[in-house]
Amino acid sequence: MLLFGIIIKNSVLLIDFYQQHRKKGESPFDSAIESVRVRFRPVLMTAFGTIAGMIPIALEWAVGLEKLSPLADVAIGGLLIGTILTLIYIPMFAYSVDKQKK
Repeated sequence: MLLFGIIIKNSVLLIDFYQQHRKKGESPFDSAIESVRVRFRPVLMTAFGTIAGMIPIALEWAVGLEKLSPLADVAIGGLLIGTILTLIYIPMFAYSVDKQKK
C-alpha cells in the first residue's frame, strides 16, 4: 500500500502538470519535458525521504522491528524502481497517447 500510494500520487501529479502545460498550448513533447523538469525534485525528495526512513529497518538497526526487514527491503526496491518508471515511463506514455489523438 505504501508503494502504491507514493508512486500513484507522483504519477497523478506528473500527469496533472502535463495537462496544465497542454492547456497553455505547448506541444505534447514540450509538455512532457516541462512536467518532468518541474516535478523531478519533489518526486525524488518524497522517494528518498521514505527510503531513508526504511534503511534502519532494512539493516535491522531498529530494535524490535527485525521481523519487518524483508518488508523494508521490498519497499526500498519498489520505490527505486517505481520512481525511475514514474519519471521516464509516465511522460512517454502521456506523450504517445496525446500524439495519437491528433
